[in-house]
Amino acid sequence: MERLLAATGQSLGVKILDELVRSCQGLSMERIRRVLARAIATHGELQPEDVELVLEEKRQTIRQTQILDLSHN
Repeated sequence: MERLLAATGQSLGVKILDELVRSCQGLSMERIRRVLARAIATHGELQPEDVELVLEEKRQTIRQTQILDLSHN
């Protein structure tokens, strides 16, 4: 996540960054990249509201596969 922010030249507050990281837990790296890229494409940057976008991606993952990835990378 920090590399992505550095690449965009953006900085987020610690609280928002923690919320985004927590919301991404259980998603594959590919899904995380996809949802964060979609958020950046939509707003030009990551925003606090994108936590909800990530959580919606997680809900879709559960509906599609009935599982989340519980590995810790």
